[in-house]
Order: sequence, then structure tokens, then C-alpha cells
Amino acid sequence: MTGLNTSRIVRIAAVAVAAALPATAAVATSAVAATATWTVSPGGSWTGPLSSGATFVIQDGVTGTTVTCVSSAIAGSFTPGSGQSDLLGPVTSVSPGTCTGPGGSTYTVATNASSAAPWFVGAVAYNASTGITNGDLTTASGSGTGLAITLTGAGCTVVLGGTTTLHAYLIFDYQDGDGRLAIPYHTYRPTIRIVSSTCSSWRAGDGARVYTTPVFPGSLPGGFALSPSQTITSP
Repeated sequence: MTGLNTSRIVRIAAVAVAAALPATAAVATSAVAATATWTVSPGGSWTGPLSSGATFVIQDGVTGTTVTCVSSAIAGSFTPGSGQSDLLGPVTSVSPGTCTGPGGSTYTVATNASSAAPWFVGAVAYNASTGITNGDLTTASGSGTGLAITLTGAGCTVVLGGTTTLHAYLIFDYQDGDGRLAIPYHTYRPTIRIVSSTCSSWRAGDGARVYTTPVFPGSLPGGFALSPSQTITSP
């Protein structure tokens, strides 16, 4: 797992262990693994459509084949209050919607996030001067492969995900005030890969990039606009 922040390694392991334990033990495991506590306000359920002018992008990191979505949305909930562990709450829906690929081709994009098997918002670090929290979107299955994204094109399908030994996850930045949750573009080791593909322009085994635009942070707020807007701080 070279290239991962140490706190990411500890927290991702804690999520997997917690999923296999009784509820009381899971809470204790997560709290012990975290080195920081977090405060969330107002918490509760939230929805997050893409902010005006933003896009959700999925790209083969080797061939450069790109699919762009303009009507995506996410939804989830946060536990309100202070003294929380780094697992701030579940993401119960990630809906990229219908997206556009090369030559105007149409792709339908879906994910494995659901109420029964949500993704999780895991905080890693907070910058008080900018009001930005960064962290990971992960899953809580110790026996799974992490996040999964499926693209269905004209007669072909592409599946992005991970393996049982290297779970797929995405890095996020959250901006207090603007209430934007963005997935930044990164050039280092991919956190999600193309697991299988029957589409000629997507290659199984290639690293993939999944991100939102505009580039975050920047002059224009990109990413998903959470409503109600949340304030996340640490300590």
C-alpha cells in the first residue's frame, strides 16, 4: 500500500475490522484507531447535487478515454456533535446518471453505494486556515473489494473497483462555508482501477481517475453542493 498516508492505512483497516464486529466493539475499534476527533454541524441527512457548472469525470488513466457526467448527485448523513471518530457518516447514494463519452457516445453510470451497503466519509486531516477537510470515501466490507463504479455503453460494459487485498477508494476535499465535497484530480498511484472491460477504448488493469471539476479548491466552487451545508472541524 505504498503511497498511502499512515492514518489512511489505520482507518481503512479499522473500517474493515469494525464491519465484522458487534456494534459496540466496532465503535470502540474505530475510536481507538483514530488519532483525532471531529465535530460536525448540523449533521443529519443531506443531499448533494453537482454544483452549478461542475462535472463528475471518469477516465482511463492510460488510454485517456473519458466519460463526463453533468447531472450527478450524492446523498448521505452525518452524526452531529463533537468528539467523533474519523468515520463521519455513510453515503447511501452515488448517482452519476447518464453521461457522455468519446464522440458524444452515451454511458449509463452506476455505483455500489446503497442504504444497505453504503460508502463512508472518512476524515483524515483538517486545515483550520482554509476550512478544508480531506479524507477518503471507502466501504466497510472487510471481505469485499471497496468502491465499484459500472459504466454501460453501447453494447459494452466497464467495471471500476479494487481487489480483496487493495480495496478501491476515492480521496475527497470538503470546504466549510461553501459546503462543497469535491473529488480532486490526482496524478499519483490510482486508488481505483479498471477491473473488467468489454469496451475497446477502456483497458482492464489500467489505473483510473475519478474526479470532479472545476479543480478544487479554485476560483469557482466545484464538486457536490451539500444541503444543508455542513461544518466539519477538528478538534
